[in-house]
Amino acid sequence: MYNIADTFIVGRFLGENALAAVGGTYTLTTFLYSIIIGLCMGSGSLVSYCFGERNERRLKGCLNISFLMIGSVTLVTEPITLCFSNEILKLLHTPMKIMLLTSDYVIIILSGVGLCFYTLAKEPLLRLSFKKKSWKDCSFGEVVRMPTAASVQQSVMNFGILMVQGLINSFGTAVMAGFAAAVKIDSFAYMPVQDFGNAFSTFIAQNFGAGKHERIRKGIRVAVRVTLIFCLIISVLVFVLARPLMLIFIPAHETEIISIGVEYLRIEGAFYCGIGWLFLLYGFYRAVRRPGMSVVLTVISLGVRVALAYTLAAIPGIGVWGIWWSIPIGWFLADIFGWCYYRMKQRKSLEW
Repeated sequence: MYNIADTFIVGRFLGENALAAVGGTYTLTTFLYSIIIGLCMGSGSLVSYCFGERNERRLKGCLNISFLMIGSVTLVTEPITLCFSNEILKLLHTPMKIMLLTSDYVIIILSGVGLCFYTLAKEPLLRLSFKKKSWKDCSFGEVVRMPTAASVQQSVMNFGILMVQGLINSFGTAVMAGFAAAVKIDSFAYMPVQDFGNAFSTFIAQNFGAGKHERIRKGIRVAVRVTLIFCLIISVLVFVLARPLMLIFIPAHETEIISIGVEYLRIEGAFYCGIGWLFLLYGFYRAVRRPGMSVVLTVISLGVRVALAYTLAAIPGIGVWGIWWSIPIGWFLADIFGWCYYRMKQRKSLEW
């Protein structure tokens, strides 16, 4: 709802250029936040593993190191981005007529850095401790390795999207505005399966730490079925209601922008099960302490997406359609690779 609110207000009241400016910043800010989100997700998997082991002292040490690492990265990345925001927007082929609007929006969004003091006050386990016994049972290298791999995975994913955003920007403000509205609908539609993948990762990590491998296999079967059913329902709804959903953000007389957004939603939105299963694979490999595999899957998914997008978009008669079709193709190729790797490892080890 937070991300949709600005698109709704800008799209309905401020016009095409303002909406294009908001849309042009979305992938940039998402890329930056993905670095922190990845660190949090990787730390969360390690904490869940310690919880499954019933090792509270080690868990506390992991939390201490994680908080300091995440805070330090945040304090470094955001000021650097604020200083070079204009240069980054030029690299993304942001049209000059919306450059000032886009730059202002980036500065405002990135200025909001907060701390969850209330949570820290209510949950003693989360408070930083500098006592020696709170650190010695947790390896600094281990804590850094897991979150860093997850952060790289998230960053690679969003960097690929950022490269595609630059291609979209080259098609002009109408395509930028249509994509800006459609991608908010899109992200809202599959956000539940993304968070389901994170919850699935916590479940797997706790049971992996506790050595309950049969429960893990049962959880995988259930998660795959639940994700498929949910994604099919959402895909049907988005396909059928694509135009009414676009009209929430775009006035009815902006027919070109609405048409572009509807095309995107009906192509990409028909295949949400692909991204749903990919989120499960990301969560699974983080949980079983193979975060590098999540990075590999992301490289496959985004590499295919970027390569196909630039190749197909250059073909006369295909254009932006090629960008939209490259997304689900990348998802499913990564799904196939991740599932085949899982089956191969399962044959070699009973723990899988």
